[in-house]
Amino acid sequence: MPGRVFASVLPLLLTACSGRAPSGAGADETSTSADTLATTSEPATSAVTGDPVPTSTTAGTTEASGDGGTLPGTSADPGSTTADGPPVFDDEWCEKFDPRAVHLAGTYQQGAAYLTALVRPQQPRASCIGFETYAEQFWIRPGDHRVVWLELFENDAIRVFTPDTPEWIDDAWVYPLDPYANDELIPTTACAQVDQYNDWWGPRQLLLHPVDGTIIYTCMSDLPQRIYYDQSGTPLLTTKDDIAIAVGNDWTLLTTEWERFAGTLRIAPPGQPPLPVAGPDPAAHVLAARAHGDGFWVALLPAGDGPLERWYITGPLAQDNVQDGTYTPTEHGNPPYATDRIARLTGNGELVYMVEVEQIVDVIVRASVAPGPSTVIYSEQGAPAVSWPTDPHPFVYQHVSTLFTGP
Repeated sequence: MPGRVFASVLPLLLTACSGRAPSGAGADETSTSADTLATTSEPATSAVTGDPVPTSTTAGTTEASGDGGTLPGTSADPGSTTADGPPVFDDEWCEKFDPRAVHLAGTYQQGAAYLTALVRPQQPRASCIGFETYAEQFWIRPGDHRVVWLELFENDAIRVFTPDTPEWIDDAWVYPLDPYANDELIPTTACAQVDQYNDWWGPRQLLLHPVDGTIIYTCMSDLPQRIYYDQSGTPLLTTKDDIAIAVGNDWTLLTTEWERFAGTLRIAPPGQPPLPVAGPDPAAHVLAARAHGDGFWVALLPAGDGPLERWYITGPLAQDNVQDGTYTPTEHGNPPYATDRIARLTGNGELVYMVEVEQIVDVIVRASVAPGPSTVIYSEQGAPAVSWPTDPHPFVYQHVSTLFTGP
C-alpha cells in the first residue's frame, strides 16, 4: 500500500524481464505494442506478431489515452487473461515503454524489494524484470523508449535497463542472478570515486531531459549540498533544500522541498538561482510535475477537500501561471498525501495516481481534466494472495513500488 511504503526514506525496489515462458504462458497475440502511442490513428499492433488488435473498453469507455490504453484481457481485473495470457518476460515487450504513458515498478510479493517487476498498469501480469534490491527512480528515455534507472546503496549507479530471463524450473520461476550485469552503465563523472572508508559515493538523484533524454543527476559525495549536473558533469544548479522534480524543454529546473508544499515550488532558469513560484495555494501539496510547452504541468493535492488541480507553470510571477483545470474525482477520493512515488502525469496531462481502497489493497486511477472521465486502470481487489513463483503469469503488486513515466 502506498501509505506505509512510499513514506519510507529508503524505498526498496527490484525488477527483471524477458525470456522463456512455460508452456501456455506465451505472449498474448492480442496485446498492443509497447511503444504504441495513444494518439495515433493507426490500429495498435501486437508486440509479438505484429497483427492489428482492437482497442478494448472498460465500463463502457474506450481506454486509449496518454497512459497507453487498456490492453485486451486485463484492464483493471487482476484475474483476467486470455487463453495464452499476456506477454511475460518478452524482450520486445520489455525493451520499449511509451514515454508518454505511466507505468508501475511493483513487486511479485507484497513488500518484497528483491522481486521488483515493471508493468503497464492495465497489464499487471505482463511483467519485465532485471534489477537489484535498491533499484529506484525509473524514467523512460525519449527517443529509444528504454528505461533508465538509479541503483542506490549497493553500487550507486545509473543504468539503462536490459530485460533478463528468469528460468522456469520444477514448475516455478527462478529470478535471474546478477540481473544488472547486462545493463549499460551511464558515467556520472561528477561524483567522487570513494570516500575515506573506501566506499563509493555515486549518484543520489536522477532526472532526464525531456527532449534528448540525457541524464541530470546529483551525487552522494556533495552532501549536504545538492548540485545538479548534466551528463557531461557540468553543474546546472547548486542548492541545499531545493529538490528538482522536473526538467523543462529549455533546461529550466522546477524544484520543491522535501515536504512538497506548493509554497516551496521554485523555478530555476538556466544559470539562475531558484525563484519562488506564485499562484498556487501554498498549503497544497505537489503530486507530480512534467515538462510541457514553455513550462510545466503540475498536479496539486489541495489542502481542503476539493478536486485535484492541474496548473501550468511558466515563471515565478502569478501572472505567469494558471490553473487550467481540475481532475474528475472518483469514488475512491484523493490520495491522502503527496510523495515522489504516488503519482505521475502522462504526456497529455492526465494524472495517474495510487489510492488505498482497503487495508493493503490498492488501485491506480487515471484521471482526466473535467469533464473528461477518470477510470481505475489497475486494481488489487480480487488479486491472488500469492502469485509468484508458480503462476505462469505472475501478478505484480503495488507495494514497495513507484509509478514512472517519461520526462
